[in-house]
Amino acid sequence: MMIESKIIASGLVNGIIVGKHFNRCKRLHPLMALGLQMLHFDQLLKTLKKSTEFDFLKVQIYDDLLEYQDQDPLLPSIKSEELLTNGVLSKLFSSYKQYVNRTLQGNHGKTAHYYMIYIQLVNYYVTLSRSIRMGDFEMFKYIIPKITNLFFMVNKQNYARWCVKYLDNLNNINETHPGLEDDFKKCFFGIKRTEKSFSRIPIDLTLEQTINTDAARRLSGISDFTNSIAARQRWTKSHSIRAVLISHVLDVCGLKQNQDVTADLKPSRIKMYAKQVTDFLNILENNFNPFDTSLDRDNLYNIATVKPTTTDVAEFLLNIEKNGDILRKHFINECADIEERFDKNKQNSLLVIKSLN
Repeated sequence: MMIESKIIASGLVNGIIVGKHFNRCKRLHPLMALGLQMLHFDQLLKTLKKSTEFDFLKVQIYDDLLEYQDQDPLLPSIKSEELLTNGVLSKLFSSYKQYVNRTLQGNHGKTAHYYMIYIQLVNYYVTLSRSIRMGDFEMFKYIIPKITNLFFMVNKQNYARWCVKYLDNLNNINETHPGLEDDFKKCFFGIKRTEKSFSRIPIDLTLEQTINTDAARRLSGISDFTNSIAARQRWTKSHSIRAVLISHVLDVCGLKQNQDVTADLKPSRIKMYAKQVTDFLNILENNFNPFDTSLDRDNLYNIATVKPTTTDVAEFLLNIEKNGDILRKHFINECADIEERFDKNKQNSLLVIKSLN
């Protein structure tokens, strides 16, 4: 389906499934999640089609959404539905939130439950990216444990245990580094290299794209020095100066390309993505709609083969967040009781849909 809708090329499927192509994955999965969420929202509208309460004009919705877009997104005390002037649209959003919760509780069947979990997991990544780009420290701390739960379940043991330690450091930063939390809340845990407000990137990534990129040339690093401490000190002290000089020369010569954080917002990109999502939706609806109410609610179906999975696979996939949270909290409790506990956990048995087909 992804190939037919031209979201990806045929030769990239395996690399994307195993997660090796990060840049392609971070474009692909939000597009797929958007398409699936549109199908899910459409299913809600079908259940409400007989209600005159939700019979409103598209033009009115469009105008209200534009007004909603101009509202300040950083107002924590105001709920999203309270910012909408259209009462019908506000009620519709509230109804959809309740519909999502019922789907996540399994009220609409295992297949709908699974793909709503997928949408939620993609939203976790989007939230993490947003927290970094906007410099929202509280949002950053909120989303880390939710992603860490997945690391525990899919046997990413180093990511799992070090994310726990990392979050603990952030939560106790006032005790270990007084005043640093205030700086982080002022967006100091990311670097904005452009004038765009939504363009912050992590500090380590900035170093890789600047100093390390420009100064780490062959035969210029510490590994090529002798054991002379003085030589290493000279190289270290001049490192930033050489990086600035090399960056300036490349910039003057027109050989340096700054990161364009607005590339995905170009009209051509927007049209391409919209077409890909539309094609993906059409193919999905013509083959298999995971939110179709006619599906057997007791089975979890493979979206590609339309075959049901076994009970153990379904239970593993549908409870991946819950069980991951249990493993994370158990690990934290063990580390609190035993100082030397900070070792890798035992590997989990991974059960996936593709293993059955």
